Amino acid sequence: MIVAASKPDGFDFRGSLAFFSFFGLFLLDFPISILGLNMMWGSAEAESSTHPGLILWAVLGTLWWFLLGISIEAWIRRFRRKPEASE
Repeated sequence: MIVAASKPDGFDFRGSLAFFSFFGLFLLDFPISILGLNMMWGSAEAESSTHPGLILWAVLGTLWWFLLGISIEAWIRRFRRKPEASE
């Protein structure tokens, strides 16, 4: 996203670099970003405070990215493991 933002009109999603970087981040963050998008669109009509929802979104988002990092690390270790020689 930083590379896309550093270009003139970098946030124009019609450009290939900005589109692919935004789309990649959206796919990785998809389950959690739905919570944020719902709160963002629903906050204008909300009669109550959105603070509990924001706290839940922050906790679940942090947990999601933590588990995603552990998963990626496990995949890297799995592919770096040398195959065992059979006798």
